[in-house]
Amino acid sequence: MDKNYNTTPAIEQFEARLLMSASSTLAELAAAAQNVEIHTTGSVSVSSDLAANSSNVYKFTAAATGYLYLDMQANGSSLDSTLKVYNNSGYLYYQNDNATRNSKDSRVSMYVRAGDTYYAVAGGKDTAGLYDLSFTSNPYDDIANTLASARKLSLYRGSGLAYGQMNYSDDQDMFAVVADKSGRMIVNLNGTSWANFNTELFAYDAQGNLLGQDDDSGSSTNSQLTFDIVKGQTYYLAAASANGTVGWYTMNIQTQFVGEEIQVASTGTTSIGGLVGAEGKIYSS
Repeated sequence: MDKNYNTTPAIEQFEARLLMSASSTLAELAAAAQNVEIHTTGSVSVSSDLAANSSNVYKFTAAATGYLYLDMQANGSSLDSTLKVYNNSGYLYYQNDNATRNSKDSRVSMYVRAGDTYYAVAGGKDTAGLYDLSFTSNPYDDIANTLASARKLSLYRGSGLAYGQMNYSDDQDMFAVVADKSGRMIVNLNGTSWANFNTELFAYDAQGNLLGQDDDSGSSTNSQLTFDIVKGQTYYLAAASANGTVGWYTMNIQTQFVGEEIQVASTGTTSIGGLVGAEGKIYSS
């Protein structure tokens, strides 16, 4: 039997079919979605109820880059929940049925990027009842935000330099410095050339009392603070953003020392150079 080698094979348009399906899914999700505002840190919750084999849709946008945890728990009911998360193109991103082996609740742990939008579909599997759905943000943060967990910044002859990043809109990076001399500390906080954000700077004493804050005393939208320091004392410096934008920065510290002692020659002339402050102290230049 002769074979026909001139037959053109039929090619299924698989990719086109996938795109059409995702587009249809996205339209359905958007039409049914309730908006949930996610915070950069902490949790927000919504509560509702489900009929058997039904679902509710929630639209949310990541406020910060990092991890986001969705927990769906029955609220006084026997609901056997399911959770699905779709991205903004309509593709299934994550899904979960049972959070643990013996649990009917559901949990999704997902990595998100700031500004990306998702759809969470909360469902009930052959069961009905009330539920709570929580969204918990755990953003990436290069430097801690509190005095207790401040990053130590060493000084050498009163000078120090640090680099950091505002990772999300209300991020605050805390540094701890120990004065190696008494005098006047000058701190400049500058956004890098590729990070166009408005810096804000705060200074605290060892007890957490505010010594000063500044927005735009530095060049352009950069910040500068000047305050008196005492040798051996700890001070905290907080870098922040004044307008909620994110980006990289540098923190530069300089110290004008107070002269501790002047040795006067028995003959000839002894001279010193420096700055005289309003209170009469002489600061080395």
